[in-house]
Amino acid sequence: MKSIITRKALATAGAVSALITSLAFGFAGPAQAATAPPSSYTVDTGWVSDFNGGCQAKAHVVYYPGNDQAHIETTVTSPYLFAACRVNTQVFVGTKTATYPGAVHYTMACAVLDPSCASTQLQSGDYYGQTPQLTSFVDSLNDALEAAGLPRTYTRTLATTGITVVFSKA
Repeated sequence: MKSIITRKALATAGAVSALITSLAFGFAGPAQAATAPPSSYTVDTGWVSDFNGGCQAKAHVVYYPGNDQAHIETTVTSPYLFAACRVNTQVFVGTKTATYPGAVHYTMACAVLDPSCASTQLQSGDYYGQTPQLTSFVDSLNDALEAAGLPRTYTRTLATTGITVVFSKA
């Protein structure tokens, strides 16, 4: 019984050691050439109309994981004579193990017959520090590295594998 517990403890210690080693090498083993992760991710959604009746929206999003910045440009069009269209464009940041919610960008287009603004509107914005859960994840992995006597080398750029963009009715 004692040898089974010892083997399990050694296996667990080995798994933790392997994780820390992979973090220290940026997920590239010693035999693999490390490739630099991209400094930004870009998504162009094309026109989407499944978020609010006949309203249509499209977005161009650039996310910079190094400084947690999202640049979002959303165009929304209202086909309605007397109703505006409102949309939230939300960025989700992906890692190898999870997806984290990020910046939310609001855009509105007026009704076709509304003289106060156009029925097609383009609005853009820059958002910083919008993925606190991802920041916490990166910090916890750096804490594990530090506890193992290794430098805090894991970054948001290393963690990020891509982004997705979702529209919802605002």
